[in-house]
Amino acid sequence: MGAALSVALFVVPPLAISCATGFAMKDEVKGWYKRLNKPSWTPPGWVFGPVWTVLYTVMGLSAREVWKHTGLRGLPLTLYAVQLALNFAWSPLFFMKHEIGLALADISALLGVLTATMVSFHKVSPAAAYALGPYFLWSSYAAALTASIYRHNPGERGRLSRRAGAAAEDAAQDVSSTAQAADVKGGNAATEGGKKAV
Repeated sequence: MGAALSVALFVVPPLAISCATGFAMKDEVKGWYKRLNKPSWTPPGWVFGPVWTVLYTVMGLSAREVWKHTGLRGLPLTLYAVQLALNFAWSPLFFMKHEIGLALADISALLGVLTATMVSFHKVSPAAAYALGPYFLWSSYAAALTASIYRHNPGERGRLSRRAGAAAEDAAQDVSSTAQAADVKGGNAATEGGKKAV
């Protein structure tokens, strides 16, 4: 496979998917996203396109460098593919489904898999691993932004996210009720023990 073709295969598909996703979500960005309560450190909308174009290009070149040593088989590119899938899943979850909580879970998982990817890449090519550094930093920033939006927009978390949150609250209440019941039972037992001692 020629160098130009291999570069294109690793770089062009992510860029194409990103462009297609962005086009599909443009109305949501102008409408729903614009209405959300966002922190003061939210970047302007025009920043995202250029940043992701650069990041996807560098990511593709990094993956190609590893591919030159390992081929498509092996753990490094498997992890790379998984984190890329998580990356692509975030935008539909957030912008199209309005599932902010699920988007937050997705990007949190992405950071974990990306960390494993960088460690795996480093064993093959340190330069390829270091090249993913800016992507990791930007994803961390995006995760913090998603978390902030989640906290400040409780009414916009999405149906599944609200259900998950309600389930978590119910579970916490059950644990609290169980603990209180145990305390009462323990107190009663202590009282009975005191009476018997008397």
